[in-house]
Amino acid sequence: METARSRFLRYVTYYTTSDEHTGASPSTERQKDLGRVLLAELESLGLAGAHMDGAGNVIATLPAAAGVTAPVLALIAHMDTSPDASGENVKPRIVRYEGGDLPLSDAVSLTESLCPGLSAHVGEELIVTDGTTLLGADDKAGIAEIMAAVELLEGRPHGEVREKNPDCNIWPTRRSAAAWTVWTWRSWPATTATPWTAALWARSSMKTSTPPPATSPSAA
Repeated sequence: METARSRFLRYVTYYTTSDEHTGASPSTERQKDLGRVLLAELESLGLAGAHMDGAGNVIATLPAAAGVTAPVLALIAHMDTSPDASGENVKPRIVRYEGGDLPLSDAVSLTESLCPGLSAHVGEELIVTDGTTLLGADDKAGIAEIMAAVELLEGRPHGEVREKNPDCNIWPTRRSAAAWTVWTWRSWPATTATPWTAALWARSSMKTSTPPPATSPSAA
């Protein structure tokens, strides 16, 4: 089984920077490059109904194990990365943090003031870049955790899990409220699914995405 860390190191190398000015969904076609990779992986894991729609949303379902009755859980993360810094040619590396400022390059360092809480990770391994790009943990860390979790659940008792890696605009608080016209909770099958953004998982180790709204727009 591939670990979440291994998956994350692969996923961040895909150039998925968004562009809020295009008015398209996905806002950049390059996001679909990662989408096609995730789709192939979901298909290889044997998930039901795996597909990528025209807006770049990758959706699949892990049916409940035989004899298991439990609420449906929807695992959600986004593929795009912020346009505030370059997301092209990301070169992730693993370093052991020994305290103080953490140099990424001759010109760029991670500091406690820039990354509050950094000092709490002295002696730990951190995944960083070479200082020329963002890393893309928001939200490829979430995607990696979802994919690893789905693989782990196979062969174990579990309820139904729906997995979705949406285009950049899925949460109105993140990019654009207009995105809800592309995908809403009505897009799910009739059975109610409890949404769980992968950011809630990933925040234990790094900041990622904005959590979903308390209620879906279709229910509001």
